[in-house]
Amino acid sequence: NNRKIGKREFSTSTTSKPHTARAQYNQLGSYLAGLIEGDGNLYTPGPNVKGYPQIEIAFDIRDLELAKKIILVVEGGNIYIRSNGKSGRIIFKKLDVLLKVVLLINGYFWTPKIEALHRLISWLNLKNNTNVPILGTDSTPLKDSSWLSGILEADSSFYLTWKFNQK
Repeated sequence: NNRKIGKREFSTSTTSKPHTARAQYNQLGSYLAGLIEGDGNLYTPGPNVKGYPQIEIAFDIRDLELAKKIILVVEGGNIYIRSNGKSGRIIFKKLDVLLKVVLLINGYFWTPKIEALHRLISWLNLKNNTNVPILGTDSTPLKDSSWLSGILEADSSFYLTWKFNQK
């Protein structure tokens, strides 16, 4: 299930992980959770505020092909390019797509941003008569998770130096 995107591989497969509480470990959901926790936003309207919830992921314009692939795999969402042309946003707002993304990422968060996910799930359950469980933080070892790839791709860089032994 790996598909090439430029120089990157993007997997949409699920792999059994006996050490997790769920029967299938979703690499895509874990990766998206990392992207959202790294450079995303989960918006839920307050109790007296009219509006609609949404999930947003910011990206550098060099990752436009990856953003398009995410939209394709999730089967929904919109891409907006900022006026400076250097970055963009993926926005999941349509209810069926938003619910699909929530189901993908639920249970794969590691950071305090999980509180925003829980608010969003509670809103969806209340306003749309859904029954999405509120799952806790992920306990999968990082070596077995694609979450780290997502959060690193969201906002990181690598710096290497070499020291040559001179005599």
